[in-house]
Amino acid sequence: MKGKLQWMINWILLVAVVILAAGLISVRKTTKIAVIDSARVLKGMDNMLALEKRYQQKQKVIDDRSDTLRSEIEMEILEHDKPGLTPGKKDEIAKQIVKKRNDMLRYQEVMQQKLKDEKMDELKHIIEPVDQLVDDYAKKHHYSVVMSVNNSNVLYASEYNDITDKIIELLNRDQK
Repeated sequence: MKGKLQWMINWILLVAVVILAAGLISVRKTTKIAVIDSARVLKGMDNMLALEKRYQQKQKVIDDRSDTLRSEIEMEILEHDKPGLTPGKKDEIAKQIVKKRNDMLRYQEVMQQKLKDEKMDELKHIIEPVDQLVDDYAKKHHYSVVMSVNNSNVLYASEYNDITDKIIELLNRDQK
């Protein structure tokens, strides 16, 4: 009976040691979480600012050309509304107005799509290094999880866990 009791005590002590060891191991392996404001990172990047400026200039070229086409259409409308034109001439001008209007709309649509496609392609080349830098940073600083406050259900994140400014600084330093 005494041998059985000693065996049970040894067994309980062993289980206690295993539980204690598991607890210590889990305390050492705490999950380290960081948050990042992806939108602010992109806005803070020097090459992103340059991209936005370039595309604003390209958009202005499209807008200026559209304004020129619109002015031509308005001139045609004034011509159409002149008194003394024959019905045949009015019909001819009306057809020109419709054609120019359709040409203008087609031009705007094609150019906007082209501009959007170009911008998305350049944006991919800007975002890829960001993703890589965040990966490297997280590994170097032993983060288990990095969450974007823009694309998730993060309801609260202390500034202590926010690595946004560090990422912007590293990205801009690497670009120079």
